[in-house]
Amino acid sequence: MYERAPTENEYYSSIRDIFRVIWKRLWVIVLVAALFTGAAAGIGYLQKPVYDASAQLLVGQKQIKDPKGSVLSPSDVQGLQQLTQTMTVAVDSKPIAEQVIKNLHLRMSPQQLLDNLKAEQVQSTQFIQLDYRGTNPERARDIVNAFADVSAKRITDSTAGGSLIVASVWERATTPVAPSSPRPLRNGALALGLGVMFGLGLVFLLEHADDSWRSVDDIERASGVPSFGVIPQFAVSGNKKGT
Repeated sequence: MYERAPTENEYYSSIRDIFRVIWKRLWVIVLVAALFTGAAAGIGYLQKPVYDASAQLLVGQKQIKDPKGSVLSPSDVQGLQQLTQTMTVAVDSKPIAEQVIKNLHLRMSPQQLLDNLKAEQVQSTQFIQLDYRGTNPERARDIVNAFADVSAKRITDSTAGGSLIVASVWERATTPVAPSSPRPLRNGALALGLGVMFGLGLVFLLEHADDSWRSVDDIERASGVPSFGVIPQFAVSGNKKGT
C-alpha cells in the first residue's frame, strides 16, 4: 500500500501554515534571541581579555672540521626535521620553565607557566612555534621571548649523535595589540544564531502543545464530519436606546 503524495495545493498550504505559526509567535523568537545575545555579551564583559604572544626557533646543525681540515656536512633535512620534533618536547618541559621563572623573577610554578605555553613544530620544517597566552600583553611577550632564549641556549649546548646541534631565535615576539579572546562580535553572532534556532524550536513546540481549534478545517479533521455552515460573529453595541 502506497502513501498518497501531497498535491501542490497541500504543499503550499503547509508552507503557509509554517509561516503563520512563525508570525503568530514571532515575539518568542525575538525574545529568546535577545536573551541569548545578552547573555553572551554579559559573559564576555565579565571575562578578562587574553593576549597571545608568539616566537619562533630554528633548529639546525653546525658544520665542523675534522682534524684533516675537511668540512663535515650536516645531516640531511629529514633527519633535522625529526630532531626538531624531539627539541619541541624539550622546549615544553619543566627545566626550561624553571629557568624562565628564575630569569624573569616570576611568582608562579613551572606547571602554571607551562599550562599557558604551546610549543609545536611547524609542519615538515625545522621551525618550532612558541605561543604563550596571558592576561598581560607585555608579560606574555616577555615570557615567550624568555622561553625562546633559554630553549635556544639549551638546544645549542646539547649534543646528539656526535653532531653539534644549534638553535637560534628566528623571530621574537612583539607586544600583542588586540586580545585573542573574548571576541564579542563572533560570540554575539553565534549567540544570535543559537537563539533564533532555539526560539524556532520553542515556537513549534508550543504550537504542537496547543490543541485548540483555530479554523473550520481543524473542526472537520477532529470530528470527521463536514461542516455545513459557520455562525458569524456580531458586534453588539453597549449603548442601547430604550423602547
